Formats: sequence, structure tokens, C-alpha cells
Amino acid sequence: MGTGSGILAIAAAKLGAAHVWAVDVHPEALAAAARNISLNEAEVTLLDNVLPPEHVDLAIVSIGSQWAQEHKRGLLAERILIVHDDATVEVLP
Repeated sequence: MGTGSGILAIAAAKLGAAHVWAVDVHPEALAAAARNISLNEAEVTLLDNVLPPEHVDLAIVSIGSQWAQEHKRGLLAERILIVHDDATVEVLP
């Protein structure tokens, strides 16, 4: 969630994730992520402002803990990692 350039989605795909969804609401971010995903030949599905349609083992959120708390029920994830702007990471069960 909040894929931006797509770097974390690309890393997840390259590290062997079975399926990776990258989500953002900003057209510029989606365009940048699409370019980077293509350049890196990564298997990533881009979603425009839609939560992944399936249960996931791990969701990485880089748009804030308030969003994660508000969308926790709709985000079907075993674990949620929130990456903050200062590079700290918070884990939601």
C-alpha cells in the first residue's frame, strides 16, 4: 500500500514472493512503479486504489499507521508492516 516507486514490491518479487500486489492512489506513483517493475522484469500486479483481492501473508504499508488501522479489516493480511518516513518499522498483528 503506497507503492510509490515500486521498490519494495520489486524486492518482494525478486526475493521469491509467490504473488505481489502494489497499490497506490496517485497516477504518477503508479506510472513510476510500472516503469520500474518493467525495467526490473519483476512479476508484480499494480492496483489503482484497490486492496488486494486475496488473503496475503504480509502487507507492507508506507502511507501511515492511521491508514493501516482504519483499513485493517479490509486488508486481508496475516501481518502488516508499516514503514514510516524515518525508516522505522511498526508491526500490526
